[in-house]
Amino acid sequence: MQNCRVLDTRRCPPARPGLLTSRFRLASLVAALAVAALVLSACGSSSDEEPLIAPSDEEALAEDALENAGPPAPGEEESEPPLDADAVDEVVPDGELVVVARVVDGDTLELDDGRRVGLVQIDAPEGGEDKECYADEARDSLRSYVDRGGEVLLVGDPLLDEEDEFGRLLRYVHVDSENLNVELVRRGSATVWFFDGQEGIFATELLEASTVANEMERGLWGACPGTPFDPRGPADTGPA
Repeated sequence: MQNCRVLDTRRCPPARPGLLTSRFRLASLVAALAVAALVLSACGSSSDEEPLIAPSDEEALAEDALENAGPPAPGEEESEPPLDADAVDEVVPDGELVVVARVVDGDTLELDDGRRVGLVQIDAPEGGEDKECYADEARDSLRSYVDRGGEVLLVGDPLLDEEDEFGRLLRYVHVDSENLNVELVRRGSATVWFFDGQEGIFATELLEASTVANEMERGLWGACPGTPFDPRGPADTGPA
């Protein structure tokens, strides 16, 4: 057989067109079969292989993410609106209608069933042996709203205690839709007392009423000079 060089046209006869076409078709067929084999192999392996994260693992990871999640960014946290005076009818829509037996002092009522009610979040001067300045006037002020046989509506405060250390019910007392706790403070017949720093649903109204009464020197504020304005402490009007 001749040892032909590609560029030596004198010694190497030209290739036959049919032979080149057959070889090209054969090579193309082989390449197509190889590609098809690769595709089928990939499809088979993807269907047989297990997922990198099983469904149970995904649930566990989600739970871990929730447990380890930090606090929400500012503006993302949805906080519940604070309870205010407008919500009292929703919290205690009916209250408790009771009959008053007598007015004990400027911030205490005795009911016909023997229970005692302390007007919550306020404090009036004390009577008795160690009578304080404005004690009688404070009692008479409460009597001007309700006395023996009168009916009042008692409303509790969901943010505060039900009773005090003396066993008195701690309530807002309503007469003819008026909140006597606020009215007595507005008249200067009592002061605000946020016991232990706890503020109830009428804290804003009580503080505003007390501030105005003090500035206008109403009631005890004018009658008992030197009475400190301290919403976190009891009334301290001094001796009568």
